[in-house]
Amino acid sequence: MIRRKQTMVTEDSKYLLLKKPGNAYICEFEDISEETPNSGYPEYYKTEIFPNRQFSIWFKLISIKEINNIDLLNHVITKSSLNPILESTARSIAPHFFTFTKEEIDF
Repeated sequence: MIRRKQTMVTEDSKYLLLKKPGNAYICEFEDISEETPNSGYPEYYKTEIFPNRQFSIWFKLISIKEINNIDLLNHVITKSSLNPILESTARSIAPHFFTFTKEEIDF
């Protein structure tokens, strides 16, 4: 698991894309951890999340912005397939993708 963190830091990837049908959000993060943080998360995690789920990686988000024009994501390309992220996520059950952009995107 350390390799994932080193790869993300080495490649200077500081963004996550959160996507669900009809909505997408770009999140900037400043830190990654494989250890559950002691603080900095919503209170309901203690009663609703922690008893039911285990996470292998944690991101400290510093911003979350809704993407109002989903078509902008056609410029985000998955490194493995070289397909646009929307096409890749529609056909895959993978939990994450490493990506790059064809051009500068202003969210």
